Amino acid sequence: MEKAGGTLRTLPLDPATDYAWQPEQLQAALTEQTRILLLSNPNNPTGRVYSRAEWEALLQITRQWPRLLVVSDEIYDGINFGPEPVTSLLALPDPHQQHVVVSGYSKSLALIGWSVGYLVAPAPLLEAAKAWQFSTSAAVAALSQAAAQAATEQADEISQQLCAGLQANREIMRQWLAALPLPQPPLPSGTYYTFPDFRAFLQPGLLPTAASAALTEQLRMGGVEVVDGASCDAPGFFRLSYAVPEPLLREALRRMQAVLLGP
Repeated sequence: MEKAGGTLRTLPLDPATDYAWQPEQLQAALTEQTRILLLSNPNNPTGRVYSRAEWEALLQITRQWPRLLVVSDEIYDGINFGPEPVTSLLALPDPHQQHVVVSGYSKSLALIGWSVGYLVAPAPLLEAAKAWQFSTSAAVAALSQAAAQAATEQADEISQQLCAGLQANREIMRQWLAALPLPQPPLPSGTYYTFPDFRAFLQPGLLPTAASAALTEQLRMGGVEVVDGASCDAPGFFRLSYAVPEPLLREALRRMQAVLLGP
């Protein structure tokens, strides 16, 4: 964004409200110079899935700024354990041609390492993106395109099988978090991540970011890699993934518990 001459501004999401979007906060932040609003649904790292009603409340504001692009990263849209499908930005009215969706095949369709993504956008933006790609990168390999086409044709089945295969690990993670001596919210309904609050385990006397980094290192030394929430302005929160074989997940949780609570 800086290379394009822009300035990145972030709007914090509050775990106390289950990371709900705050339309009034967005309204106060937008100016005539704002060009892009970037969101993810389901959200990474929290796993939060935003409903159609939440989208509609947000878009009532963005429509007041016709030059603003609303960009939705929907790469986890097929990993959903909630009762309703994930609402895509593409399913909502777009009178000013503002809506852009970016996604790919490595998450919901499990084509990890094939390096295939896609963009859905108004025609002028697509033409600009094509020109940029032509001058800066190579075309997607033919084999990768064939794999992506096959995955697209079986997208629903692949996502259903992926979610079914994750259910047991999801329950293992839920039970482990519930047994910790601190309250944790329910598991999010999207992605294969959870984003628990481990602030109670941080070392006193350190600044939050330093304490979060120290606990990340303790967990690493204990044999478990986690994503430090400080990387997205949430020190003391940690992104955990349960998209691993069950024996590895159980061992990782055992090691984490030894670090957090002692052997």
